Amino acid sequence: MLFFGRCKESLEYAELALQESYISDDTNLIVRLRILKGKNFSRLYLFKEEKKEYLAALGMVSHKNGLESRIIEAQINMLLGDYYIENSDLIKAKLYLNKAKLIVDDISNEDYLKTRRIYHIKYQVYYYLGFLYQRLGNINLSLHFFLKSYAMAKADRIVYVAHILNGIGDCYSHQNLYRVALDYYKKSIEITYRIGKTNSEVTLKVSKMYSYLGDHQNSKKYLEISYKEVAREKAEDRSETEKVINHFLNKKDNEITQNSNVFKFSSIVYLLVFFSSICFIHYKVRLYRKRKQSELLEKERYIHETKKKTLELEQKLNVSFQELIDMAKKNDPHFWCRFQEGYPGFTPKLLEVNPNLKVSELTFCAYVFLGFTTKEIANYTYRTIKTIENNRYNIRKRLQLSPDIDLLIWLENQTGIMR
Repeated sequence: MLFFGRCKESLEYAELALQESYISDDTNLIVRLRILKGKNFSRLYLFKEEKKEYLAALGMVSHKNGLESRIIEAQINMLLGDYYIENSDLIKAKLYLNKAKLIVDDISNEDYLKTRRIYHIKYQVYYYLGFLYQRLGNINLSLHFFLKSYAMAKADRIVYVAHILNGIGDCYSHQNLYRVALDYYKKSIEITYRIGKTNSEVTLKVSKMYSYLGDHQNSKKYLEISYKEVAREKAEDRSETEKVINHFLNKKDNEITQNSNVFKFSSIVYLLVFFSSICFIHYKVRLYRKRKQSELLEKERYIHETKKKTLELEQKLNVSFQELIDMAKKNDPHFWCRFQEGYPGFTPKLLEVNPNLKVSELTFCAYVFLGFTTKEIANYTYRTIKTIENNRYNIRKRLQLSPDIDLLIWLENQTGIMR
């Protein structure tokens, strides 16, 4: 239930399980149920309740020495680390996450293999450490732990690794390796879609990567997808929040009914506590809604501004592209200068392959990039077809291209620019 974001049902099952008599002697099971409640509270931004559950669980297990208890202790320290990250106390977050790391690193692979069907803990600890160091601005260390988490998750045969791939993508994006980042973001989205969920934040990152790579068509496409996903997630969050608060209110209402014959004074005290609880929950939900609304508004604002900029850029590119086509057809002497203004990243990318390329060779590549055939280039530049064929052969040789590679496609891939 928690995995699919159904916090109401998840909390109900956890509370029902805690009421069962047969678990009273199973401390580890009680602890795991309290951890589950804490995770639900985290999803609902009820951080005070989240912390309360984790600390209570930690107190129950920290004095035990068994393998399972040690793993659970590491898990709780990890979750407390995440709690403090969410509340921007990175010093305490680092303290708890390092405790978790010490515990899992001390567990031998042989012992870990005995329990990993139940506790896939190591990859999670490394993931949160990657998340922490990302927040601290240490991108290299962040990437180290994200990659370590991904490797451990694959070893544990974990299917849902979208969050790890997103973290790896963020690190490569910070290092300006946009194409690598794009691959990880798209893998993250693919996994998320498989379980019927969306992640507008990652979709928006894909749009940004395409924009940085000069692929404005795909950038616009994913921007539109992100905009639709924001609306869907907004509706789902509102629905889930309403379910949870109704669950709490119904629970309190049932408790009042069951205790209707209690002494009046006790009833009055209970009612005061009840209404205080309602006010507190209402306050928390308002904070949650306000925070989510702020996040969604920020996304919508960015999407709107980006759509506007993309439209303006498309209009400019359309004008610029047609202008270049006309100049090329006229063999205009200013064509090469104007082409460089329109595509400033074109020449540097070709010079990375061969720094000794001549202007005439670069100009020829520009004609090919614009989609002109050998016959058209010969016609517009007043040369013979044989001369242009020789030029094409020589430039391919200078770029070290094998015969099976299409020159136009290679130019688009090398420069990262789509016409």
